[in-house]
Amino acid sequence: MKMTNSLLNKLQIEKIGVIALLLIIFLLSFPRSWSIYPLWLFLICGLLLWLSDFKKTARAFLDIWYLIIPPVLYFMVHFISVILQKAEITLLVNRLMFILIPLLGFPVFINDYFKQHVEFAFKTLILGLLCISVFLLIRISWICINGATDELSLIEYIRVNSDNLVSLGFSVLEHPTYLSMKLNSALLFLICFSGKWKIKVLPGGLLFLLFSIMIFMSASKTGIFLWALLIILFILKIGKEKSYRSVIYIVLIPSFVVLSFLMARQIDRIEWFLHYTKAGIVTEDIDLKNIDQRTREWYSALQLIKEKPLIGFGLAKVEDRMVKEYHRQGFEEEAASKLNAHNQYLEAQMTFGIAGTLSLLLMLLTPVFFRKKLEFPGLTVQLISMIVIYLFFESMFNRQWGIMFFMLYYCILTFISRDFHKTTSPETLS
Repeated sequence: MKMTNSLLNKLQIEKIGVIALLLIIFLLSFPRSWSIYPLWLFLICGLLLWLSDFKKTARAFLDIWYLIIPPVLYFMVHFISVILQKAEITLLVNRLMFILIPLLGFPVFINDYFKQHVEFAFKTLILGLLCISVFLLIRISWICINGATDELSLIEYIRVNSDNLVSLGFSVLEHPTYLSMKLNSALLFLICFSGKWKIKVLPGGLLFLLFSIMIFMSASKTGIFLWALLIILFILKIGKEKSYRSVIYIVLIPSFVVLSFLMARQIDRIEWFLHYTKAGIVTEDIDLKNIDQRTREWYSALQLIKEKPLIGFGLAKVEDRMVKEYHRQGFEEEAASKLNAHNQYLEAQMTFGIAGTLSLLLMLLTPVFFRKKLEFPGLTVQLISMIVIYLFFESMFNRQWGIMFFMLYYCILTFISRDFHKTTSPETLS
């Protein structure tokens, strides 16, 4: 009787842990604090599952230790840096997810109940983004309608205030680049699982259109570029075995690229970027470090890397040292805002030196190296590839938004082995 009750309690904890996990994913694009409450519930459930059957969980842990260790090592680099510099331990609060989610959450990710319902981890993100998309579009529509007056029509109001209606003016709950990353991931899930989920053409098309509009409204250059790349790969996939492939290569894809470029140029922020980038390049005396805010940030980060290439400046000192470098280069706006490198690879190198870069690359490349052992090999490679590109333009692992999204899907995609059951694998873009 005690064994039966213990088993029932374990199953209940597993279910609660899975529900908490799905709730975290659903709330990822809502106000940041909302996802913290189910996160704690998820971690507590994971701890209870460790305690309820430690030996079995430990054996499962050791079976895939090589997939769990990379994010732990990346965290340890942060931890050692803080300890050596005798800095405030609070610097590690956001980074704790690199170790808490894979270690404490491990039993939730690998239990049979979650494995049987793993596709909800992809559907839930889509559902959450659908709710957020509706809210943001209604909000911006309300602003436009209320901004119009007898003297200023709705169309004129939108034209005059277009720069304030996109990017940060549109994505008010999180940074636009992070929102575009999640939207592109949701589109990737829709494409990969489209055959298995048997999504009808009309609702699927409307959802695809809605998320595409959201990506353009976020005005993230990286997001729009990856959106276009995703569509091109999708076109290539559906036309791979068609007799009219030449039309796809010669007409459809070039036309789509031109149309996407023209659409992107309608966004003032992107048009401004293209104009000043072109102006900076075509001048006789090209100043590559001063073409754009990103180039100024990258150049300053590279100067710090040259100064301490082996060990970096440490987590406690890198921000102040970056500000000093901005002042030295005459980049006063960047200094006033205390901007980071906006490139995770440069960020890791200038902060932790070689150890930071190696641990970051290990975390990103391990799922790719061991993809054949995973339940969703194609999807894993595609999602990691997308994140790798985003990391060139944002220091996403400096913020809770980026860390939580990455770690949740890192664990979901890598902790389930391919031999669980053969029927769940989705289609891929390859």
